Amino acid sequence: MQSASRRTPCSLRILTKSVQELLIKGAKVYIAARQSQKSEDAIARLQKETGKEAYLIPINLSELRTVREAAEVFLRSVGHPFALRSPSH
Repeated sequence: MQSASRRTPCSLRILTKSVQELLIKGAKVYIAARQSQKSEDAIARLQKETGKEAYLIPINLSELRTVREAAEVFLRSVGHPFALRSPSH
């Protein structure tokens, strides 16, 4: 069985490629990750490659406070994703 540290680089490459494709297609992408130089470098590299910006939402899943803060930041940025909206006529 592979250790988590050996799976992480592959998972990170898949995630980075997925985000890159979404950005190229014009999606607004939010990345929830620990605020680290690695995350910031990845976002800068994606912006350089695509000309589009991904947004970092700092989160540490082992700290409930940061999970709540991340949710609040996301909801302020995009609105509540499950809000009921009446169809426009």
